[in-house]
Amino acid sequence: MKTPSRQNRGEILNFPRKKQADTALQKGKNRKKILIADDEPHMVKLLRLNLEPEGYEVIEARDGQEAYQLALETKPDLILLDVIVPQKNGTEVCRAIKENAATSHIPVILITGRGEGMRKACLESGAELFLTKPFSPLRLLAEIHRVAENK
Repeated sequence: MKTPSRQNRGEILNFPRKKQADTALQKGKNRKKILIADDEPHMVKLLRLNLEPEGYEVIEARDGQEAYQLALETKPDLILLDVIVPQKNGTEVCRAIKENAATSHIPVILITGRGEGMRKACLESGAELFLTKPFSPLRLLAEIHRVAENK
């Protein structure tokens, strides 16, 4: 059995790279910004590894307060926000983002490992979508495209 090349192994572990995203990366065109707020470094790394090859610029926050500040400063196109983060929890941050006229238009996807019991609180906070961990990176990318297009 033939082993995949280094490039192909990366495509197996992550999303297949698209030529359009590669071109945008090379030319430095206006890439969409996604703010990721999660206190688990491995989760941030996994998301970054799957979003950057798709042409997204990733901004990182390690807690809720930093996520809110970065949302105000950078005005990302979308926010991926873990529900359980230090300082302010994800639903509090989402609510604050949605109540602020400068950031209320930014779509928020809340992510949690706590399960479906959190769905109501997450959606009531103003989030466009709620995902439970573990989730498929392919599903996440599809949801990002769907949410960002409805913006």
